[in-house]
Amino acid sequence: MLEDGPQGLPQGPAVLLDEDIGDPASYGIDWEAMDDVPLMDHLLEHNLQEWEDENPFTTGPSMLSHVPCNPPETPLADDALQVLMGHLQHCCT
Repeated sequence: MLEDGPQGLPQGPAVLLDEDIGDPASYGIDWEAMDDVPLMDHLLEHNLQEWEDENPFTTGPSMLSHVPCNPPETPLADDALQVLMGHLQHCCT
């Protein structure tokens, strides 16, 4: 590009299109292809590794992290802990 200049790029200022695209999150999605069951089955069968990572329709990660948590130690003796749990159960029901 330094020697020959940019090739294939428009010369001059960019022209903005006055086009209503509706919902920007769904712009450019081929909805007919999404509704084509055999096509989507083929896509998922042969490109599953790509689909899970970049699927725009997922609601969260496909695998959650497992974080084991141990309950904290209490400074209360067993009988005092039972009294506290009884009071909490009575108050919260």
